[in-house]
Amino acid sequence: MGDIRLQSLTYQDVLLNEQVNDGKFTLVMIWSTDCVPCEQQKPMIQAFHDDYSATQANVIGIANDGMEMLDRISELLDKHTPNYPNFVASPKTFYSDFEIATGKKFRATPTYIMYDPDGNVAGVAAGPITRELLDKVVAQ
Repeated sequence: MGDIRLQSLTYQDVLLNEQVNDGKFTLVMIWSTDCVPCEQQKPMIQAFHDDYSATQANVIGIANDGMEMLDRISELLDKHTPNYPNFVASPKTFYSDFEIATGKKFRATPTYIMYDPDGNVAGVAAGPITRELLDKVVAQ
């Protein structure tokens, strides 16, 4: 299984696989600073995290704009104040990392990766998703 190289908002190197496989589903939301649908989805994603983080599922956010956009990334995080972790991916490595990790080419933001409780990729979806779909996945 491939991995996606990330950085924390404080420039620490992080691997996505280190953040999943805790016995819960992990929903990864890949977003960008110029993505209007991403901003529209963030309140629903936050509510999903709030409803399930104590029991069945966690959320991780990844801004794929690179650390050079950290000021804008931080502005958007301040706007929504998510209580799930957010990381930054470098465009130099992200696209190939994504393809190796998921077996799919990255198309657009938002994109979601769902990891099962064992840390395996259970699904990948490009474009906005619904709360109904997320609830169905974690209810399995």
